[in-house]
Amino acid sequence: MPGNAGNGVRTSAVDAYLGGDRPNLTVRAETPVARLLLDGHRARGVALLDGAVVEAGEVVLAAGGVATPHLLMLSGIGPADMLRAAGVPVVLDLPVGQGWSDHPGVFVPFTAADPPAHPRSPGSQAALDWNAGSDPGGDVEVLAFVRPFAPAGELHLMCTVASPVSRGTITLTSPDPRVRPGIDYRYLRTEHDRRLLRHAIRTAADLLRAGVGTRVAPGGDVLGSDPELDRWIGAHLTTAVHLSGSAAIGPVVDPRLRVHGISGLRVADTSVLPIVPRRGTAATAVAIGEKAAQLLGE
Repeated sequence: MPGNAGNGVRTSAVDAYLGGDRPNLTVRAETPVARLLLDGHRARGVALLDGAVVEAGEVVLAAGGVATPHLLMLSGIGPADMLRAAGVPVVLDLPVGQGWSDHPGVFVPFTAADPPAHPRSPGSQAALDWNAGSDPGGDVEVLAFVRPFAPAGELHLMCTVASPVSRGTITLTSPDPRVRPGIDYRYLRTEHDRRLLRHAIRTAADLLRAGVGTRVAPGGDVLGSDPELDRWIGAHLTTAVHLSGSAAIGPVVDPRLRVHGISGLRVADTSVLPIVPRRGTAATAVAIGEKAAQLLGE
């Protein structure tokens, strides 16, 4: 599985792209943004939570799949009825926060007598992506974690739906930027997605039976019943944290990442992806940043 590490050290985007002091860059840590500053339908900066303002010729939102749409909605850009209900004046009616997708998944715990000792060993870098239907791409993924998340803890196979059909929503609940938005993941709302996740978990169990390790859960009686397995999934469901499409290209931004109807405003994170990629979003997010930098320079 590809990674952005060399000699056991992870390379961050800061290390890869900035590399030392930049006289044209100011980083303000612990400086939360309250909302965009708008003159009509033009962005001219951001208002900070402490009351200060930062003005700019162009604003680029890169706060991620949840905070970016939250900032847009706090600024009056979003579904009009939702904004009015939250007490925010409507600047522009756009489907912000609607119809996004992510990778739902569960961890299948196991034990192993002799797990690989090094995180770069072949066993720790194994990921299975395969087609569970007629689609030519990978529908599900089983990813091996051969280092425990806690000292002396269990190992895990993470099973995820790589091509989900279910879609989620983000809802503005208050004009106060300190109040978090409502998130309805709507995972596994379709039989398509439930079938795929069952398939991934049963495949993980087959791998463990073949000698990868000893399964801790779910039990055989659960694996053999769709309703029981669905209940087990519901009790252990988690997210791969790959939320995409909450300010998507098409309905919210154009192909040059500009927010429709607002000049001087772009989005440059996984919010713009119409659907979640079939793999993790880290490299895709970096590619979006590279493209945004290119567009800003044109």
